Amino acid sequence: MTTANVFKRLQTAKVAVQSVKIKESGCNSFAKYTYLELGDFMPPINTACEANGLCGVIDFGSEIATLSIVNTDTPDDRIVFSCPVSTADLKGCHPIQNLGAIQSYTRRYLWMMAFDITEHDALDATTGRDPIINKPKVTPINPIKPPLIDTINKADGIEINDLLKAGSIPVVDLFEAFAITRLGELKIAQYDDVMDWISGRAIIPEVVTEVILPNMDDDDSWPEAA
Repeated sequence: MTTANVFKRLQTAKVAVQSVKIKESGCNSFAKYTYLELGDFMPPINTACEANGLCGVIDFGSEIATLSIVNTDTPDDRIVFSCPVSTADLKGCHPIQNLGAIQSYTRRYLWMMAFDITEHDALDATTGRDPIINKPKVTPINPIKPPLIDTINKADGIEINDLLKAGSIPVVDLFEAFAITRLGELKIAQYDDVMDWISGRAIIPEVVTEVILPNMDDDDSWPEAA
């Protein structure tokens, strides 16, 4: 391994780390997923680097952080990984604690980048997930149904009025008989009773048939004698 360059050494170290079953100890209780912390994968990484003559050196700039994987036999033989330095604003923490959180996460991402350590996508786990809000229970209200029309229609009223006129029946008699004040108050169920009532009260005009008797004084009106 003494003559191997840094790329060969790093690749051999990656295979060694990936052969180790690393348990995820980090847990996001909101999004319900687990993740790798530095303490989960640094022991196998350090073991692999020691076995392959590698050393990792991290440097933090104002905007960029770098991880240099150095060939310990030839220090100028190195691979540099970099990522932007972000910010953190953790509630209830002092500025130095926020700085520590930034450096811990940046180191985690740099080492995972260098050794191709993969885990599920935390963005997929949280995208589209809204905070759980306990909504008050709403008791459904029964929709108001329109009242059923149980009275006669206008055409029925006109028909009854015409029959009353034809039978010479005062309309007030009908009102009194059925306890109403206008024809529109009659129920559909009363229609047949009203018709029977009108039939029993209607006055049928007498038809007088004129009979023309023969003139007895007119001899021509009598038949001739046999």
